[in-house]
Amino acid sequence: QGRDHVLSMMHSCDPDSPWPNDSTLQFTTLWCKWVKLEAQSVTLNLRDFPQNLVDISTLALWGKLAGAELKPGKRATRTHMVKVEQPFTHIAVERSLTPLKFYYDLACDVETLCMAYGSCWEPAITQCSQVSAYLLGTSLDPLHSLTWQFRFQLTFRISSQ
Repeated sequence: QGRDHVLSMMHSCDPDSPWPNDSTLQFTTLWCKWVKLEAQSVTLNLRDFPQNLVDISTLALWGKLAGAELKPGKRATRTHMVKVEQPFTHIAVERSLTPLKFYYDLACDVETLCMAYGSCWEPAITQCSQVSAYLLGTSLDPLHSLTWQFRFQLTFRISSQ
C-alpha cells in the first residue's frame, strides 16, 4: 500500500517520462516525505567576494519529496574489498551503480531573491563546477561528459523549461 502511494506520487511528478509496469519495478531505496522549510534569511557567500552570490529573505518551501533507487541488475553491481588493520578482517562490500533519483512536487514563496553573476564570478563558478564534479562523480559514458548543471538536472530530475 505504501509502495503504491509513493509510485503514484512519482508518476504525478514526472508524467512525461516513459514508465515501465509498476509490478516489474524493484527498488533498494524508496521513500516519500512531506517537507517544509521556512527561513527568514538565506545567504550564499563565496570566500574573498564582498557581494553575496545568493541572498534570499523570507523563504517558504513545501511539498512532496521522494527518493528512489532501482534494484541493480547483474552488470550494475561491483564488489570492492575493504582492507582494514588487525584485529579486524577484510570485508567485501557490494556497491550498486544505479543512481538515487529524486522526484518532487514543491512550491515556494520568496519575498526577495537576489543573485549575482558576471565576469568576476566566472573563476569561482568554475571552482564550484570542479567541486560538484568531485562530489557527483564523473560520467562513465565514454562519449561526452555532462556539465555539472546537466548532471545536477538529471540527478534531481529538474525540467529545463
